[in-house]
Amino acid sequence: MLKTTVKLSAISLFIGASLYADTIPLYNGYLNATYMNAKNSMMANATTATTKGYAAMLSNPAGLSTNYNATLYVRSISGVKDSNGTHLPDIKPGDQVSIGLLYDSFGIELKNNDYVIGGGAYGYETKYGLFSVGLSYLYDITDLTKKDTNPVQSKEFATGNYLSYGFMWQKSFIGGEDFYAIYLGYSHKNSGRYSGGNNSAVVPVSPSKTSYGIGLETNIFDTSLLVTYDKSREYWQSTDEVLDGNAYGVKWMINQKFAIAGGVNQQVFSAGSLLKDIQTAGAGIEFGFLGIQTETAFTHRVVNDAQGGVYLTEDALHLDVALTF
Repeated sequence: MLKTTVKLSAISLFIGASLYADTIPLYNGYLNATYMNAKNSMMANATTATTKGYAAMLSNPAGLSTNYNATLYVRSISGVKDSNGTHLPDIKPGDQVSIGLLYDSFGIELKNNDYVIGGGAYGYETKYGLFSVGLSYLYDITDLTKKDTNPVQSKEFATGNYLSYGFMWQKSFIGGEDFYAIYLGYSHKNSGRYSGGNNSAVVPVSPSKTSYGIGLETNIFDTSLLVTYDKSREYWQSTDEVLDGNAYGVKWMINQKFAIAGGVNQQVFSAGSLLKDIQTAGAGIEFGFLGIQTETAFTHRVVNDAQGGVYLTEDALHLDVALTF
């Protein structure tokens, strides 16, 4: 049943953009709240080695996990086109705002008519390195029965409830004027199934996702360079539909308050899928000033169908602003 549901949603989009508001495209099921924030987008999701389980929280900029802060996250998507080159409805920034509060290593976040997220993390320092663990739970509050002039916005996060958790190990080696650090990470997101009763034959679902990551960091004079690699797999609980990904990211930390980053992610669907692959490129800037931390990221995504043609293209701008205390 689930496999039929997923394939119906993908087939429907081929019919035309007019049906987009009434379906959940297959690819969108994979692009859920867990990996859509500015921090992860700028490195095309190659961040498992340096994140913890509460990465599901969008409004959580890098470097703020031990501070007290209030954050605001905004995302805009434009230039979305289907396989016929037809523009699909844009997602407006005003409809894609989430707010969050982080106290020590515990946080909560709300996005109106989409979700509530709560999470936390804990780290333990030993002579063998820093070990940390975290988890978060997303409660889907999407109401698809509500009349909406652009249902795409409402269905963006209609994923159902799910738990995310992660582990990270970090070890630094310092000698003379040089330092090296290695990161190893693992994260897992459970699947979710929307149950809001939207009277549709297509039920929004989100898959499970498992990621493994490694990161290497070293100094270049007074700056530092972080290189990361992620291997991920997204899958449905009762079907053979699989999306495998390889992501590569780099982040150059020029000083404590300024960094630039970029990354690419190549994801391939399993044989027999109506889609072939998803190619994502991301870039961004992280900047801090007078207790305000901002992250801006841009992503360009191309989804190809099984015949090798362009199924969908998408450009997105992410902005995360945090006031730290």
